[in-house]
Amino acid sequence: MLLKARRLMADPRYDAYRADVARYWRLHFGLEITPLWHLAFADGTGNDDVRFIPGQVWVDDILPFFNENALRPAYLDKNLSDVLLQADRTPVTILKRMHRTYYVGSAPLSRRDAAAHLAEFEGRRLIVKGSRTDNGVGIRLLEVAGGALRVGGQECSLEDIERLYGDDFLVQEMIVQHADMAGVHPASVNTIRVVTLRWREEIRVLMTIARFGVGGRINDNLGTGGIACGIGPDGRLAERAFDIHGNVFAQHPTTGFSFASRLEVPGHARACAFARDLHRQIYHFDIVSWDIAIAPDGEPIFLEVNFRGGCDSYQLVHGAPLFGDLTEEILHAVRDSRTSAGARRRRPS
Repeated sequence: MLLKARRLMADPRYDAYRADVARYWRLHFGLEITPLWHLAFADGTGNDDVRFIPGQVWVDDILPFFNENALRPAYLDKNLSDVLLQADRTPVTILKRMHRTYYVGSAPLSRRDAAAHLAEFEGRRLIVKGSRTDNGVGIRLLEVAGGALRVGGQECSLEDIERLYGDDFLVQEMIVQHADMAGVHPASVNTIRVVTLRWREEIRVLMTIARFGVGGRINDNLGTGGIACGIGPDGRLAERAFDIHGNVFAQHPTTGFSFASRLEVPGHARACAFARDLHRQIYHFDIVSWDIAIAPDGEPIFLEVNFRGGCDSYQLVHGAPLFGDLTEEILHAVRDSRTSAGARRRRPS
């Protein structure tokens, strides 16, 4: 995406836009920025909005202002999600391995007892994943058949799984999702990413994105080959989806599902309210991204919480600036927080 944008830096069609971007960011952010990201977004979305947030500004300025990243590692351990967050609807966790010890709930188990416990789930659809990874890395189908374990179709022992995932992983029942979400790509659990912001004592939803697996894979993350589609305020999908490289899809590349059908995402409003409620339990992170599945009854299921997220992919997929009409307020607050070196971040009153 950025490689193509570099070729646009000298394109006279964008002369006025580049000048507008430079003026806007000098005025509201107090620094010169490269218009490279804006050119990439404008080219990919057809929207030449000066309020797009450049990726480097997101990493260097926005996230450090809003989020206490030093606290991030504990929250990202999926084995602690049920300890740190109270959510009514979550996947059923069968087994945890934390710091080399197995647990069912809070009760520790030996490896032998852990293997015996897994054997009780003969014929059930399970997944195994590392508890400290994100973006869908390492999620595999786990099957129990005839007393034997299979991961990704290969027979293995619990010791083999330990060698694959290390000291920290978990086993969960695979979610049964709403038929409309499954219809786009049945092999994967297709989720909604809800981006929320705490601003002036209110939790707001900035944007929502639907994500779908590709090629029969069970996960839907962009980083593992999935595609994403913006969701409008009306809860309907946009007419095109994107992959991580910025390639555009009018149809799902595996199933042929047409995004032009503007599918109404089931339970979209409830998923947004669910994410807002969850964010109220987190105090040191003001920008949070939530991965939420939709159950057959349309109710949301909490999967994961993320504190960085891909600002570039969010804006490309949604076709709009992340902060929308709040952009100037937020840029002013971040700018003003730089007025003295080492000063503590100032919050809006």
